[in-house]
Amino acid sequence: MRSCILIATGTCLLLAGCAATLTSDEVAGTWVLADSSRKYLPAEIRDSSPRICLRADGTFEVFELPVLIAAAHADGSQDAVIQQISASGSWQMDGPGGEERILLVFRTFVSGPWTEGPRGFEMFTSRQFGVEYIYYYHGDPDSEPRINFVRDQ
Repeated sequence: MRSCILIATGTCLLLAGCAATLTSDEVAGTWVLADSSRKYLPAEIRDSSPRICLRADGTFEVFELPVLIAAAHADGSQDAVIQQISASGSWQMDGPGGEERILLVFRTFVSGPWTEGPRGFEMFTSRQFGVEYIYYYHGDPDSEPRINFVRDQ
C-alpha cells in the first residue's frame, strides 16, 4: 500500500512539473519567437525578430508579431495570410484562476494591417519540462500550428 501511495504521489508531482500555467507575475517580461515556430512563418518573414514585451503595470508592446489575417480578394474570395504587426496596448490574465489566458488589447498601431483599435488578441501560458512559453495558434487549435514565444535571455 505504501509503495502505491509513493508512486501516485511521484506521478502527480511529475505531471505538475511538466505542464503548468504561469501567473501574471511570471508572464511579465520580454518574450521572443521560439526557433521551433519559425518554420510556420512565410519565408519572407522567417528571419524577423518578433518580440512581446509585457510590463508588470498591465501595458505591452509587440514588435513584428506574426498574425493570421483574413484577406479579401477582388473576386469575393477570402483566404488567410500571415502579416506582422507592431503595436501597443494593455494586457491582463484571463481564465480559470486568472492564470491560463493572456488577453492583449491593441490600442495603438505602429505598423501592420490593423490601423484602428481596440482589437483583442488571445494568448496562452504553459510551462513544460522547466521551459516557460506564451503562445497562440494560427487558426484552429486542434489542427493549426502553435506559435511559441520563450523568455528572452
